[in-house]
Amino acid sequence: MLFFVEHEITDKILHAMADQEVLNMHIQIKMGREVASKMILMFTLGREKVFAVEDFGIQQAMAILYGIQSVDKRQIKAQKLKQVEKWQSYPTYACMYLWSIKYNCKKITKT
Repeated sequence: MLFFVEHEITDKILHAMADQEVLNMHIQIKMGREVASKMILMFTLGREKVFAVEDFGIQQAMAILYGIQSVDKRQIKAQKLKQVEKWQSYPTYACMYLWSIKYNCKKITKT
């Protein structure tokens, strides 16, 4: 909160900022992970063009959905990013569906 007061950042200014500006600012404030900043963009600011490829749940759901099985992390990331390209219009909604897949698969495997 102090950061926003010191830098005179209002809700209006925050909503007008580009996604990358918000990401950079949040990382500066929290020294946090980029995925947490993307959650703010998606859930607080309602941005539709954000994809949280770094999120572990998203990664697991993509592995389930597309049958991605590899030991090579670069290869896995390349496969995932190839799929993400198809969701360019509304990647935030793709994240919502992927989290849903992850959650529902977890419930199915427990029963």
